[in-house]
Parts: sequence; C-alpha cells; structure tokens
Amino acid sequence: MREIGRLRLKGRILKRVAILPALLTLGNGISGFTSVVQASRDHLEAASWLIFLGMIFDALDGKVARMTKVASNFGAQLDSLCDAITFGLAPAFLALKVVSTPRALVDANFVWMVCALYLSCAILRLARFTVETSPDETAHEEFKGLPSPGAAGVVASFVLICPDFAKTPSTVLSDTLQRLLPFAVLVAGLLMISRLRYVHMVNRLFRGHRPFASLIEVLLVVLLIALNPQMTLFLAFFGYAAVGPFRYLRSRWFPRPANAPEAGPGAGAEEEEELI
Repeated sequence: MREIGRLRLKGRILKRVAILPALLTLGNGISGFTSVVQASRDHLEAASWLIFLGMIFDALDGKVARMTKVASNFGAQLDSLCDAITFGLAPAFLALKVVSTPRALVDANFVWMVCALYLSCAILRLARFTVETSPDETAHEEFKGLPSPGAAGVVASFVLICPDFAKTPSTVLSDTLQRLLPFAVLVAGLLMISRLRYVHMVNRLFRGHRPFASLIEVLLVVLLIALNPQMTLFLAFFGYAAVGPFRYLRSRWFPRPANAPEAGPGAGAEEEEELI
C-alpha cells in the first residue's frame, strides 16, 4: 500500500511539473487543426502561417521539457500525435486544396495519392522517431530522415510564394508552381522516411556558447525574414531539405579516408547508412 501511495504521489507531481510543455505541445496541435480549418475555407496563406506557428510551439515544448527535466514518454507520445496533425495532415490537406482549384492543372487522383503518401510518411516518420528517441539532450543533435516540421515547411513555404492560386489570374509562375507542388510534396514525404542525416538546427544554434559569427548569421536570417519572409522561408526550407541528399552523395562520391578524423555527430561510417 505504501508503494502504491508513492506512485500516486509521483504521478500527481509529474502532472503539475509537466503542464507547461504539455500546453506548448497542445498549442502545436491546435495550430495544425486551425490550419486545416483555414485551408478548407480557401484561406491558404493563413493556413500556411499556422503551420509555422506550430513549429514554434514544437521547438519550445521539447526544449522546455528537457531544461526542466520533466521529459517523459507521455510527452513524447503527445508530441508525436500533435506533430501528425500539424506537420502531417495540415500540409497534406493544404497541398490538396492548392492543386484542386477550378483551373486544376494536375490530375486530381495523382494529387490525392501524393498527399495520402505524404501523410503516411509523416506518421511513419513520427512513429519511428518516438521509438528511437531518448530524453537525453545529446540524442537531439541530428535526425535520421527529414524532420516532419522541415517537410511541412517545404509545403507551407511553397504555398506562401503564391498563396491565392484560385484567385489570381493564370500566369506562368502560378501555373508552374501548381504543377511542381505535388512533386515537392512527394519528395518531402520520401525524405522523411529516409535514413539521411539532418542537423537539428535549433539545438545547434542555441545550445551552449557559439562563435560570434553564429550571432551574425542568426541576425542576418532574421533581417531577411523581415524583408521578404515568403521567399526567405522558401529558400531556407528547400535548402535544408536538400542537405540530406547532398551529404549522402558527397559521402559516396568523395569518401573520407579511413584515418581522417570525424567532423562531428553523424560523420564517418554513419553517413554510409542505407537511404531507407
């Protein structure tokens, strides 16, 4: 009976301490749900920005949980469920709405299959991450496969370039983007379930002491976002998605000598892993 009482007390303490990370995680899920609602009403730009709002909540919840030492399996499961909404369902539905305009230029069945595949890949990616991850801060330096927020950023930033596909007159740019979007969604989905290495940008930039040049780089990115947020986010997320294939091809074409020192986490033999 005494042991049962201790377990109950521990459960009550955990609920009180972990409330802030849980609320941040739920903020992520609510952002994704609201994005779906806005996309269903053809407010495509608002739906895209809500996905980025979900990314802010997603970046904060895990960081707060690890800083306060309340990271738990419950938090990991909750995070994956909310990520599946914000970075799986919301981008897939947004892409479907963008391409399914009155002047649709891509076959509707193909678009549906691509979006369904993207959603499936996002769910598989999150399930794999939940199984393989650990609360240790050092386990969050790199990802295996494109993170689901990165894939969602590819889709959302693509839409921000020309958000009013259904309203703007047909132009070469809007028609080209509408034709390319399903292929961008397809590639982003496949990159999520790959084993390609991706750096955790938030942890790399804000963990510990960084060189003064890092501060300048962050300020430069903030300035570019302020001047032209749509194009900056578009280039940033597409560039980040391209890093994984680039590193893989570089390791294949220019293998590191056996006696060369490792460049950091994920370097060396780990980069030789299979794609899937």
